[in-house]
Order: sequence, then structure tokens, then C-alpha cells
Amino acid sequence: MFCIGHTKLSIKLPEEAYLIRTCRGFLPDSVHRNLISLDQVSDEIDYYYPFLGGTAGVFAVADLIKNGMVSVNQLDRIMVFQQAKYVSPKVSSRQSKLYKSAGILYQSEADDLNISEIFSEWNRDFLFSWPAYFKGRTDKGTISENYAISHKFQDFLNFFSVAIDLGIVSPDDFIDLFNDNILIPGGACLGVFPVEFFIRHVNSLRLAALGYLDRFRPTGHSRVQRIAAAYCVERLSSHLLKMEMKKNYGANENEFFGELVMVVPDGEDYIPGSTSNFR
Repeated sequence: MFCIGHTKLSIKLPEEAYLIRTCRGFLPDSVHRNLISLDQVSDEIDYYYPFLGGTAGVFAVADLIKNGMVSVNQLDRIMVFQQAKYVSPKVSSRQSKLYKSAGILYQSEADDLNISEIFSEWNRDFLFSWPAYFKGRTDKGTISENYAISHKFQDFLNFFSVAIDLGIVSPDDFIDLFNDNILIPGGACLGVFPVEFFIRHVNSLRLAALGYLDRFRPTGHSRVQRIAAAYCVERLSSHLLKMEMKKNYGANENEFFGELVMVVPDGEDYIPGSTSNFR
């Protein structure tokens, strides 16, 4: 299990989990025995962290496994969660009003959360978030339109031009992605996945993200707009994960859906895109 965090953890960390610290200034309340910083894994990932946010942690997880720096022996699967987000096979009793496809867990309730149980009791290869269906300025919103509402659309186009050039998506795939109205929140960067698939998948995401950052720079300078690559990675990851499901699992993909759950202060709701939650 791997937890990615840049500030105080809202989820109690199992002893066997690895904590990927993406921000050098962050230390958990008690130093975890499996605490790993980005610069211990890859200078390249650490260098690009300001433009990747928590996505840098996902890239670090893949490097740790590929380079044999950690042992993965639990049925060749891994679980990835974040300091305040995880995917649960159970539907929450409280839903987010601002992020309709997600559940809410109050901080006072999180003390009873056992992430290890979710992983050990889930006997399928995949566990990822139930899709979010976009509505935009038109009755039927799209992934591209949704991105343009909150972010700089030029970054979206630049990122995917690189992904097409690198052969990660074809021009036809991009048209499908551009017009799609379904997003798997977190893509294959949040949940349970076969190790082989995760490594292969994250390699593609990393090539696209670093290729984009080598060729371009985000057009916005705020903390949210600066990590345009992270938001584009989520959309690319969602698309590639759906392609994997369609190719190899077909109608059986429904058995892999869980619910994205976010831990928030008591009485509050999750604010989409907030840098305080994960990014």
C-alpha cells in the first residue's frame, strides 16, 4: 500500500504502508517507518514536483516498484490512496453536494477507518472510482468543456498534442476523449491495481506529463493552474483505464467500481480542485 501526502494526514496510516512525501517541509505527526521523499526516488520527479503536485507521488510509486526499492508481494496488486482520499467498495452514507459522484467522511469518523481491511478483503484485480458524469454549459458537458471551465484550455491542448506525438493516444482516441462526458476520478492513480498494469500505465502518464513540461509551460501561474499537467494526467489516465477495461474486461468492468471517498473537517464538504485536499 502506498499513501501520497504533502500535508497532515487525514487517514490513519497502516504500519505496512509506504508514505510518499511529496513536499519536503511536510512531516507526519509521528515519523512513519516507511517514509520516502521524492528526492530519494528520482531527481527528475522531484524537479518537476511544483508542476505535478501529488501526481509526482504516483510516478514515484512506479519507480519504487520498478527499481526494487520496495517489496510488493500481496497477490501482485497494489493500493494507492492519498492523504485525504481513497476508493471504497462500499457506498458512503454521506454524499458530497459539490462532487456528486463522491462520498464524504468526516475527520472525527476517519479514526475508525481501516485501509488495510479494504485492501485485504477486496479480492478482485481492480478497484477504482465510480465515474463522474459531466454537465457543462450545454446539457451534456464533456471532459474538454469541463476542463476549460476551471482551467486554461491551451494547457489541455498542449498536453494532448504531446500525448498524440508520443503515440500514447491516437488522433481518433483524442477525439473520443475530447467529446467524452465520463471521467473516472483519479483514473488508475487511486485505488487497487495489478502491479504490471500499474507500472505500464503510469509509464505512459509520465511520458506525456514530462514531455508536455519539457516542451511547454503551464499558461497560468496560480497554485492550481500551475499543476495543469496533473489535471490532464487524470483525464488521460481515466481514458486509458476505460480502454483497458473495454479491451480486456468488457461488461465485467462494473465489478471493479467503488466510491471515491474524501475525508473533510466535520460539517464541511469537499471543494473540487482545492490544493488543501491533495494537489
